[in-house]
Amino acid sequence: MVVRKQKQRGRPRNIPIQPPIAEAPRRKLKLKSTPKDACELYSRVFGNLNECAIFGIDIFTKALIDHLWKNPNIKFISCSDPSQDKLANINREISQRSFSMYRWEIQANSGFIENCISPVIVVAKENLAEAQKRNINGIQLVVLDDL
Repeated sequence: MVVRKQKQRGRPRNIPIQPPIAEAPRRKLKLKSTPKDACELYSRVFGNLNECAIFGIDIFTKALIDHLWKNPNIKFISCSDPSQDKLANINREISQRSFSMYRWEIQANSGFIENCISPVIVVAKENLAEAQKRNINGIQLVVLDDL
């Protein structure tokens, strides 16, 4: 029969207490932006613009359209997308809203960036490369995912 010696509670005697190791200062983590946060930041930065141009439809740009629609001071929301299916779906959704014939316009993909009426174009992340190629006038391109 083997008898086990019970461990005593606490720190053993005659062993010095080691000071805690100094930790490196923690850096703030940047969380992935949500559509709501991106829309609020867009309205803070570009809130003085009366028109908005959107190239490409994704979750962030849909949320921006909904956010801007609540503001009656935005007179003109212009939209284009290389995918005609996405453009037709968003047009059906927005055209059912009140005053959409005065505030909403769908434009063809060709010439949208080259002849833009707005000084800032909101671009979906998937369409950024195409927008940068076609941006010959130096219009500011904003990606809501990166705000």
